[in-house]
Amino acid sequence: GGSRPRRRANGGPMAPAHAAPLLPGEPAGASWPIIALMCGVSFTGNALIGLVLPFLPREIDSLKPAFATVEAINSAIMAAFPAAMLLSSPFAAWLSARRGRYALLKAGLLTEALATLLFAITPLEPGRALRTCVLFGVARVLQGVGASGANLAVFA
Repeated sequence: GGSRPRRRANGGPMAPAHAAPLLPGEPAGASWPIIALMCGVSFTGNALIGLVLPFLPREIDSLKPAFATVEAINSAIMAAFPAAMLLSSPFAAWLSARRGRYALLKAGLLTEALATLLFAITPLEPGRALRTCVLFGVARVLQGVGASGANLAVFA
């Protein structure tokens, strides 16, 4: 005899292994685009930290800020990401329970990607140091909020 196809406990056929969703509520076949987006956002986030942020103090100094020291500004911008991630985690958990992990993953990745773009395109205008630094800080806060949602969706 030939081999019989595997069946679920309810008697229905099992789905092929490649069609299994990563997250509950995810449409069939949506795994690869989400994985690609996750890798892209993760890469750009890590590239930002590893390649751009080490030069941030020099760029802030070139703005000649009068409202705070370069070290204080740089510290605030760097601390904005983990602080936002920590503070937004309860909201992300609530949103996950309400809308589902897949929706949270998409929203988190989109937020983090747009925030990284905001950080990248923020103009360095020496006459507008406060505006530039606030935009950097807002971008880092949004990155933290987006990362909080995406991480919770993946690891919860």
